[in-house]
Amino acid sequence: MATSTQLLREQQPVPLKLGVEQKIEGLYQPVPLDAGHIDGWKEVPIQENGELLVPIGLGSSYNFLYTSSIYFGERTDSPYIGRGFEGSLMTIFVRESVANQLVEAEKLLPKRHHLILFDAYRSLQVQDSLFTSYIKALSKLHPDWSKEQLLIETQKYVSLPSTENTKPSPHNTGASVDLAIFVLSEADDTHLSELLSQLSTTSGWEQLMIQVLATDLIAHSANLLDFGTQYDYGGAAAALVYYELLNRQRSLSPTEKEALLNRRLLFNVMLQVGLEAYKDEWWHYNARKSQMGAKTAGLPHAEYGAARLSSENIGHERKRRKFLRRVATIQNGFEVTRNISQHLTQALLAFKNTAQATKNIRETSISNAAEIHPIA
Repeated sequence: MATSTQLLREQQPVPLKLGVEQKIEGLYQPVPLDAGHIDGWKEVPIQENGELLVPIGLGSSYNFLYTSSIYFGERTDSPYIGRGFEGSLMTIFVRESVANQLVEAEKLLPKRHHLILFDAYRSLQVQDSLFTSYIKALSKLHPDWSKEQLLIETQKYVSLPSTENTKPSPHNTGASVDLAIFVLSEADDTHLSELLSQLSTTSGWEQLMIQVLATDLIAHSANLLDFGTQYDYGGAAAALVYYELLNRQRSLSPTEKEALLNRRLLFNVMLQVGLEAYKDEWWHYNARKSQMGAKTAGLPHAEYGAARLSSENIGHERKRRKFLRRVATIQNGFEVTRNISQHLTQALLAFKNTAQATKNIRETSISNAAEIHPIA
């Protein structure tokens, strides 16, 4: 007999003949209680298809998707700002098919709602740091637990760092994404649409300046939807169906009902584009070509193993970091005259004059992520 999640999956995508109201209503269907289960995912065989990683966000071909790299400490929504993890990346990288799925997901969201990506491809160095930090804190919290108990509980929130070709760490494949949804006011969303509409008619530094203005607008105007917990919250309330279960036990408060509906929205949008939920984290979704995603979707094999950054990926990351430093320097009131072309200087000064110079490129109105650790 088909499970509730399988039945929902088989209904995707929503037929184009549906009206707007029907489409929106379909995005708030309850999350099935069996959603996101991954038992035995490491046993799914991998037939690597060689698909490359691509960058998302500023300076990329997917420049209309908003990113904020939490483990790099890119902005003030990160608890690690100023002390990002060694080996972390400012750029969010995903497999190309996943990038295209995210584009489709962005289109499905209600008006004024947009995706924000916190993490995707993750180096083993960062994975190891996160895992070690979590299990150490957990062992202090539960000194009576066995090693096996600690490993099981830790892996609900941080996968074991793995160099085994047959069972790579999910984020290391570039096929797992951590994301949420933010909302803009009508005026800000109209302004954003006007900026993004110019991307197709511009190129080079002019196009990049438009991207920077769009990013700046989002960073200082967006409000993250309430999902009931912060991103990376390491407790039971982070579970995908936490509020679905609570809703069966008692009446939800207005705040709880809001979190329930927001989790439903994210779940149904992701499912429509082919990204599978993970039961212990409302923000984590897997491509069906990954081991976790294949297991959840009931597929016989995966197509994504561990991924590596290409030379183009590394070059893009270097440019992102360099640009951040240059903009921060100019925003702080310093003239840049060494090791920089006149054309680049003019572009950055144009940004200073066009963007609101009082705004810090590393500040954001988006609410903080949690520093990952177990909850007592």
